[in-house]
Amino acid sequence: MCPEDKHASPEDNLKVCTVKGQWEKVEELYRSHPELCTIDINKSRGTALHVAVNDDNEKVVRNLVNLIIKHNKIEALEKKNEKGDTPLHLAASRGFKDICELIIGENGGRKYLIDIDNNNGESPLFLAALSWQKQTFVYLFNFKRSKSDCDNVDGGSSSYSRDLIRNNGDSILHCAIRREFFDLALIIVDKYPDLAVIPNKHGFSPLKLLATRPSAFISGSKMIWWKRILYH
Repeated sequence: MCPEDKHASPEDNLKVCTVKGQWEKVEELYRSHPELCTIDINKSRGTALHVAVNDDNEKVVRNLVNLIIKHNKIEALEKKNEKGDTPLHLAASRGFKDICELIIGENGGRKYLIDIDNNNGESPLFLAALSWQKQTFVYLFNFKRSKSDCDNVDGGSSSYSRDLIRNNGDSILHCAIRREFFDLALIIVDKYPDLAVIPNKHGFSPLKLLATRPSAFISGSKMIWWKRILYH
């Protein structure tokens, strides 16, 4: 147990105990001081919840999220670290699917968190795609509206692509093809076919980028997938 400094503030005690990984004390501090739910441990690491997520400590994440909800401090789940990452960004980028579920909630009650961008304009879904955390990506992806759904609301196709394109103009389809995650590319283009022709800031569409990847067209390869993209 992290020894509590009687002369230190609850905030200072939280920071010390979090850094030392003394989670029982951290939970006790969250329980007795709701305002601590949104306090940063430091600029780079974010809140205690960020740290617990990064440590892949599912039990602690569950307890902290429950306390955050109990105290009605939902903004703690939206807090960003120095890079603009929320706890969900960290979980998605590391492939911690179960932790993503704890943060989003049962039946996706807090699925709006998937739409929050970091400083690079990347959503948690985008980060899961970048590192091809397959199970996590598919889990988050299932909460996204399809192209046909988005055509029926204001904004049309631009509304569905907003969090699928980062600040430099690259979409998740650009990134999937560039990293040769071709199975991911198929999943994306099946749900969002228009992304195949949306150019980045350099004027390259995913289809043009695909043409620069010889490995996608290896003779005898099972990758007939590229024909599905070309003729989608």
